Amino acid sequence: MQIWLNDHIKENYGRDASLIYYDVTNYYFETDEQTDFLRKVSKEHRPNPIVQMGLFMNNQGIPITYEFFPGNTNDCLTYRPNFGRIKKQFNLGRVISVADKGMTTGDNIWYTINTPTHDGYVFSISIRGAEKSIKDYVLEQEGYEWLGTEYKRKSRKSPRTIQVSSVSGKKIKKQVDEKQVVFWSEKYAKRAKAEREAHFLTCFVALIIARILENKMERKYSIGTILESLSKAECSLIQQNYYLFDYYDEVLKDIGRVTDIDFGKRIRTLGEIKKALAKTKK
Repeated sequence: MQIWLNDHIKENYGRDASLIYYDVTNYYFETDEQTDFLRKVSKEHRPNPIVQMGLFMNNQGIPITYEFFPGNTNDCLTYRPNFGRIKKQFNLGRVISVADKGMTTGDNIWYTINTPTHDGYVFSISIRGAEKSIKDYVLEQEGYEWLGTEYKRKSRKSPRTIQVSSVSGKKIKKQVDEKQVVFWSEKYAKRAKAEREAHFLTCFVALIIARILENKMERKYSIGTILESLSKAECSLIQQNYYLFDYYDEVLKDIGRVTDIDFGKRIRTLGEIKKALAKTKK
């Protein structure tokens, strides 16, 4: 179906694949099937099993193809099999892949530039983890070109050493010649600053709530124990409007006693859940 769609898009609208954009997202599905090889606990070790989908789009933002991966697959490992398949099935010629820093590994870079068509890449990298020469280049103010009053950038062509996996699995050093582009945006910097401050505020408020709860329970349990039990107090939909809470322990029993929330009730309607949540906000 994907190949058929691609052929008709090329025939009727044209397909600009000089740039292809790649990213990965996660999906969580409720199912009774326990043997689904794709539904795995995520790489972040979250309790709910997920499925990963890698998506390629072209220069016009039109999807080209997608692929599913087990939920415990690292994002960077989804790129090469997807990239190889898309090149072969859709006959794209030479392309430039655009992706975030999750795909920036030595193996992905080396694979991309060593295809028969010598493809290119635009991958972002973390300056925090970059080598000293790149950090020095970023922080050196000379060479930046201002575009307006809120945005500046500079670039250079420079060799960089990357780690590539050999056939035996051993890491070997390879050198690639890159065009490195650095930018600074006032709006982006302000947004990132606000996000950091919102994150710290959230953690601060959460700690206050956790300490109050610990004191209300007369320090019978540590904060770690309290949070572990609360994280397990999840529910799943069993039928329309009815939810099953399948975890309960002594910690939740005591939390319920001091907060007047009945964690022991196994089946609740959506209305009951909303009512309980509303009660906690008073």
